[in-house]
Amino acid sequence: MLVLHVSELEALVKNCAQSPIVASGINYGEFYTLLSLLKKYNHLYLETSCLQTRDFVERAAKLLRADKILMGTVYPFKTLESKWQNIETSIFQRKTIRR
Repeated sequence: MLVLHVSELEALVKNCAQSPIVASGINYGEFYTLLSLLKKYNHLYLETSCLQTRDFVERAAKLLRADKILMGTVYPFKTLESKWQNIETSIFQRKTIRR
């Protein structure tokens, strides 16, 4: 795993145009910096393990194509079960609001 600051990422993405690149460990402030790169480069993807609010993935999918977003868990540090709980809670809240 290569660790770069978001501001250093574009040079790597440009030089590795044939390889998929996953931006992982991105926080909310960095996401908005990274957003233009995610839109610009088809081979750059976003992993969500550090983006923990329930509605973030839905908001990100509206700003990006959904296939650019990879559900992350930071396993073994966080469990997949916690991600499913976020999804289930979000779905439950959406159904409750619509009634």
